[in-house]
Amino acid sequence: MAVWRKVSAKVLHVEAAGSPTLAQIAGDTPLDEFKARFQAFPDWREKIVDGAGHMVHHDQPEQIAALIEGFCA
Repeated sequence: MAVWRKVSAKVLHVEAAGSPTLAQIAGDTPLDEFKARFQAFPDWREKIVDGAGHMVHHDQPEQIAALIEGFCA
């Protein structure tokens, strides 16, 4: 995690509401504890997208485009 603190780029984490993917990656680590690791990035943001599954960019393309445009602006 020390290396994450050296990242100078903004980080946007987009996740579908109710998606099991992050929990699967976290494994036995409680999800809140696992997600707290992302705070190591100096400029980390999280957006949860409703009405989408794992293929969030296919399920909510307009919302994803708006998130990316806003993030990159």
